Amino acid sequence: GWFLAASPEIHMKPLIAAGYGNIFQICHCFRKGEKGTIHQPEFSMLEWYRVNADYQQIITDTEQLLFFIWILRASLGATEMLLLCNQKVTGSSCDNSLFAK
Repeated sequence: GWFLAASPEIHMKPLIAAGYGNIFQICHCFRKGEKGTIHQPEFSMLEWYRVNADYQQIITDTEQLLFFIWILRASLGATEMLLLCNQKVTGSSCDNSLFAK
């Protein structure tokens, strides 16, 4: 039978185990029955795996991804964006050091 994926992890771990190296997936996830007032039963998720990467490298990947999204959003006309660190940045004067480790 056919099933809706709850997480990309289920399909990605065997690829890592088979030696495919660095991989990523952007997909729809379906989770019905979760508790919480802001839970969505369907959403998109990005998941990636890097071979031999430690948590500091994953943190850097995440910072760079969020910084890229911020730059992209700013270039599409947004002049202000509130970053996760609760620091307001105006225009294009953002730098990666805003993310506390």
